[in-house]
Amino acid sequence: MSENIYRVIKKSDLDEIIQTNVYKPICISFISKKKDKELYKNFTKKSLSASKRFSYMIIILIDVDDFIDHQKFFEIAVTNTPYFISFFKGKNIANFSEKDKFIEVALSTMYNIHTQYVNKLTDFFKDTTNKQTNDKKNDGNDDNNDDDNDDDNNDNNDNNDNDKKNNSRNKNTKNKSINKNKSNNDDNNDDNNDNEDNNDNNSNNSNDSNDENKNDDDDNDDDDNLNEDNEDENNSNENENNSNESNNKNNKNNKNNKSNNNSKINKLAQLKNALNE
Repeated sequence: MSENIYRVIKKSDLDEIIQTNVYKPICISFISKKKDKELYKNFTKKSLSASKRFSYMIIILIDVDDFIDHQKFFEIAVTNTPYFISFFKGKNIANFSEKDKFIEVALSTMYNIHTQYVNKLTDFFKDTTNKQTNDKKNDGNDDNNDDDNDDDNNDNNDNNDNDKKNNSRNKNTKNKSINKNKSNNDDNNDDNNDNEDNNDNNSNNSNDSNDENKNDDDDNDDDDNLNEDNEDENNSNENENNSNESNNKNNKNNKNNKSNNNSKINKLAQLKNALNE
């Protein structure tokens, strides 16, 4: 006997089977063996065969003549045999009571329910398989992306290291340049200071030169004045010399005149003497 077909006597057992297989379609057939002995026999035989083909559903046979339902939950089914009812996830999805074509309708209904359920399972498994495949693919892509990201991160880290090195080099170069510029600025400042000193010296020299030139001018002025004085003195001397020369000449003339006079006097004396003699 298949594991998916049961003959139930107690409602409590029925409730347990329904709760245990809540995610499977459950088909229950209520038949009176005393009332419809031939129907019961044929349906039992066909249900056993169907259970092998409809392996994803639960088939339950109940002989209402010995079924114990103290709460009378299935009273309608018990009082209207043969009666077919189906549950899925605790909900009633199909029910009917038709004596003339009960076996054919019951088997057809079970076939349709089982086919729909199998199709849903197939779609579910396909979706699950596709999802798992996609997840694996995505995981592989994620791994590849992680590897790529790791490579990119490594490249970025290398680039960052290179950037840091370049920044450090640039910083060192910049510091060297700054130090060099500072040194050049210091040299320039020294040169400027030297130039300022030279300018001061030149200014002092210029001032000294101007003073010397001024002094020279003063000396030249003094020389000019002295020359003028000398010239005046020379002129004076020359005049004096001229005067002296003139005086000498006059003296000479006077002397000559005097001599001439003396000579004349002598001559006169001689003449006088001669006369006296």
